[in-house]
Amino acid sequence: PSAQQVAENHGARPALGERLQLLTDALADAAQPLRAPGLLLADRRARPVLRLGALILGAILIAAVLVLWVNRCREDQRKAQYRDYMAEVAEIAGSSEQIGRELNTRITTPGIKLDDLQGQLNGLAEEQEQLTRRAEDLEPPGPLREQQEELVESLQLRVSGLTGLTRAFDEVPEAKDPQTAGRLLVVPAERLVA
Repeated sequence: PSAQQVAENHGARPALGERLQLLTDALADAAQPLRAPGLLLADRRARPVLRLGALILGAILIAAVLVLWVNRCREDQRKAQYRDYMAEVAEIAGSSEQIGRELNTRITTPGIKLDDLQGQLNGLAEEQEQLTRRAEDLEPPGPLREQQEELVESLQLRVSGLTGLTRAFDEVPEAKDPQTAGRLLVVPAERLVA
């Protein structure tokens, strides 16, 4: 018999070290989960199902990350498309505005000969026509297609106004008075303000 059994049989209390050992063993036994023999077998069967669930969850997580990444790339591409389109439109509009300033300068130059002015107007009309072709070649982002058509139309009106002014200046020498000459120039000039 062990010392503990002897002490228990004789009513004596075990020593402090022995009591601590007994307490430690009892706590260790309590920390072990209670398992019935059938549960141990069920745990083994559940492991593949848990692994499959973890794999499915991982696949869903990866798919979600990929979808977010692709959407972010699309958003960046869409912003770049708008930015590039607007930069092209700004450049075309600036060039067209510059042609308008040159027209104003040339028409208001004192002492310019009519033939020289017509040649300069033809040059400006050709430059404006080139800008119109550039605008027609632009590919606007979907929602801006209507504005793109309006841009092209306004540039075409400017070309029409410049060529109309050139033709009107051909008829100015035949006009009998300044009012008639002015009326000849009004219609094509109105197209330039489009």
